[in-house]
Order: sequence, then C-alpha cells, then structure tokens
Amino acid sequence: MMLPRAMIVELPNEVGEGGGASDFFVTLGRTKDEFERLLKGAVVTPPTDLPLQPELPNAKVPAPDSTSRLDRIKRALPIEAFISRYVELRSSAIGTALRGQCPFHNERFESLAVFPRIGMYYCYECRARGDVIAFLAAKEDISFNEAVDKLDQIITNNGEPTRANNQQNKAA
Repeated sequence: MMLPRAMIVELPNEVGEGGGASDFFVTLGRTKDEFERLLKGAVVTPPTDLPLQPELPNAKVPAPDSTSRLDRIKRALPIEAFISRYVELRSSAIGTALRGQCPFHNERFESLAVFPRIGMYYCYECRARGDVIAFLAAKEDISFNEAVDKLDQIITNNGEPTRANNQQNKAA
C-alpha cells in the first residue's frame, strides 16, 4: 500500500549516492524545517516506468495511418478535462500533477495522479495507468478500438456523447 502523502524528492548531493532521508538528518545534521523547505520545492514526477503506449489487454498496435487519429483525439481531449468528467481533480500541493480518487477501486485517499503535460494518468495504489484512451477503455470496460471510436464521437459532437451513448448511460 502506498502512503497517501509520499513523494519522491531529490536530496542534496552531499547525501551521497543511494542516500536517503535519514542521511539528510543524521549525516548532514539538517533540521525538520530544512526538510520541509526541500519538500515545498519538490516537483511531482510521474513514475519512470510509465509506458509510452497504454497497456490494454488484447490491444493491437495501431496501424501507422491510425496514429494521426489517436494523436488528434489526445489533442482534442486533454486528459485532465476528460478524467474530470468521472473524478474530481484538484491541484496537488506541489508540481503540475493533479490528484483525485481513483475510479477503479474503493479508496479513502487520493491515489490517482493525472499528468497533463505528458497526457498520462497513474494510480499509486492499483497501478492503473495510461492515456485518455486507456482510461475510457478501463472505466467503461470496452476495447481499445471501442474507446477510440467513442472518443472520436465525443469530439465530433463537441464534447458530448452521442444520443445512443447517453441512452446507454441512463439505462446502466
């Protein structure tokens, strides 16, 4: 289980290779106030193991001509705007990431991080991750291609789901 307020920060070089928070205090003799100042200046960064492409079960690699369609969808529907349709997102105390409660599991803490700059989301608890297409596919339990088609319809209808989709959502 991840700590709800945990973050990765870069410690001063004097801590040494592989040094940690305890070295900051013990080896360098720094104070709690100095550590809190370090935290205030920290920048939230996405996990380094986020894939460049979303990982979806049974997903096929898109054909080269469809890549422009995927790029168009991602540009037209910023991830933070789309995910905020499902989850209340708030600014994090540091950095440019947004945070909210993950819609893929029950939780009390905000373990979902949305990184608008790179168009990705990541849950620090259930490890759900991906782009706007992966989010919709996972949220509505549909295939990658169905998610692409649905997002394309949303764009075509100026941000609104089609009438058929509205009726399906009301019936659910």
